[in-house]
Amino acid sequence: MTVPDVFLSYSHDDRAIAQRFALALEADGLVVWWDNAIRSGDAFDEKIEQALRQAKAVVVLWSKSSVASRWVRAEATLADRNGALVPVMIEACERPIMFELAHTVDLSHWAGDAQDQAWRDVLTDVQRLAAASAKFAPPIAKAAPKPLAPILAVLAFENLSADTELAFFSDGIAEEILSVVARAPGIKVIGSTSSFSFRGERKKDAAHALGASHVLDGSVRRGGAQVRISATLTEAQSGLVLWTDRFDRDLADAFAVQDEIAGLTAAALKSKLTPAAPKAQVDPQAYDLYLRALSVRRSPDAAAQLKSIAYLQAAIAIEPTFARAVATLSFALCFKITQATLPAAAPDDFDNAVANVRQMATRALALDPDDIEAQLALMSLEPVISNWLEQDARLAAARISAPNDTHLLYRRGVWLGGTGRLSECFQLLAQGYDSDPLSPAWMLRKATERLMVHGDVPTARALLDKVDMAASPGRLARGLRILFDYGAAALRTNSRSTPAQPDTGAAPPPAAKGFAAVFAAVASDPTPEKLSTFVSMVRGELEKSVFVTANNVVGLVLVGQVDAALDYLEEAMALHPAEKLWSVWNANNYSGSGVDTLFWPQTAAIRQSPRFLPLCARLGLCAYWTASGNWPDFIVDADNRAELETQVRALSASRVTYVS
Repeated sequence: MTVPDVFLSYSHDDRAIAQRFALALEADGLVVWWDNAIRSGDAFDEKIEQALRQAKAVVVLWSKSSVASRWVRAEATLADRNGALVPVMIEACERPIMFELAHTVDLSHWAGDAQDQAWRDVLTDVQRLAAASAKFAPPIAKAAPKPLAPILAVLAFENLSADTELAFFSDGIAEEILSVVARAPGIKVIGSTSSFSFRGERKKDAAHALGASHVLDGSVRRGGAQVRISATLTEAQSGLVLWTDRFDRDLADAFAVQDEIAGLTAAALKSKLTPAAPKAQVDPQAYDLYLRALSVRRSPDAAAQLKSIAYLQAAIAIEPTFARAVATLSFALCFKITQATLPAAAPDDFDNAVANVRQMATRALALDPDDIEAQLALMSLEPVISNWLEQDARLAAARISAPNDTHLLYRRGVWLGGTGRLSECFQLLAQGYDSDPLSPAWMLRKATERLMVHGDVPTARALLDKVDMAASPGRLARGLRILFDYGAAALRTNSRSTPAQPDTGAAPPPAAKGFAAVFAAVASDPTPEKLSTFVSMVRGELEKSVFVTANNVVGLVLVGQVDAALDYLEEAMALHPAEKLWSVWNANNYSGSGVDTLFWPQTAAIRQSPRFLPLCARLGLCAYWTASGNWPDFIVDADNRAELETQVRALSASRVTYVS
């Protein structure tokens, strides 16, 4: 089979329009794979998947019909994950939520005119992808593809109790069911931030908007010491009810019902969910407090997070052996570690917060050694750069037991980025974003990827516009905005917008201060005087704080000050301990740890320095790459790969160590 330049994704109803696109692309000398026979209702054929994975560009034709097609959605999702998506609007329609923010050319007017400017923009985009190496493309599947995994949306259960204040209880029941069924292999579960946004009359739109193949919905009625939980699993496309049941229990037994419902759901979707240990009765008051904490912590602002911690502490005071509450508290307390990295924090706040998380996570794992949340909390206390091999094994094992856990997807993804394995990193992070596209945290991570890896400024900007700037992720979003809102033209190098978008303003607005204002000035007009001012400002922060490393390194590299960035890192590593300098919970980093920023495409200049590999040796990366054979993308893709691997092995053998 000839390797295609372009894969054309469309609905069978749009066959005539698809043919017009195929002929126009072929007329430009491109090899186009398109099919006008196998579509809705047919098997996802091996040839289709092979062509989709091989194609350098995937042109998706959005229309009312294609938006409703699970196959087109699946093809678009894989294309976006591989950085090959070229979306085109051929009819006014509401695209799936996860693609609403992708820069999309409107060709609903196009009748085949080869000189139409909008068509020329699409063609230029396709030609660029066809000419580029498919750096981030996964290997071509050689085995027969497996059927598409079911995608489950667990909606917020309706509160049918007389007391409207009990909505937290019905929401909490649904969230616990979601977290249990997410452990089942072969089922993709939409995150609660996205699925719980569909309530009341909007529930009927959830499957279509979220791309879910199945929906689990239900209701909770609570009265006195009794609770009635009803649940129904429905196949979205056909409306077929796969199972429905009602559970009448004492309030103390409600916690155990969650596992029953999750098990029935997994079985109906032909997945085997490992049975959990039988749940003991939980004090109803403690259970109430636990569910209140789950409800409150969905809000990312500081007050909500602290209130969630208080609820969990109160629940544990009532029921000290409530394993899930203890594990949830161990992870919730990590918020205080993040707060301890802020400028207003006291010197001892970080160490005290770490000690509290360690104590609670250890206690949680004594109650339930398999709890993923407690495992992640404990792992997050280690410096990112320590024990690379051990962390790799532990995170990989956790992924097997909880393949859809979004916290784990994020942690594993960012960790992989920190080893330079960006292709694997972004595949995992794409799964996380696809599973919860309305989550501010995932929007922020997606914006970072679109900007720093693809140079896709319009999509990054649109994603950040969706993030609440008053909430915790908003603070990170404001930092990310600095990189393109104030004239950093270098970020447009790989932009998928054609032609490149002009800057929104060459000078910072009056409100910009500190890093934002100085970076803005030097990025838009890098005179020697401004560069010197910026470098001095960054170096001056070394004594003030340990928690700004990644931001400052990225800023220095983007304005061409590579040696200054490396000097800054060397001094920071000499001044500050690894557990703080390379903390997962460093609130000022765009990413989770800051190590992955060294491997972004936009920071390529630092990897070209002869000082870079010795730095990697000090971070323990050379020893990890040599021992594991998991080489970073920048070495795998290099023309002088053998030479670089030899240098890495020599540095690893010299046993260079981190000095702090």
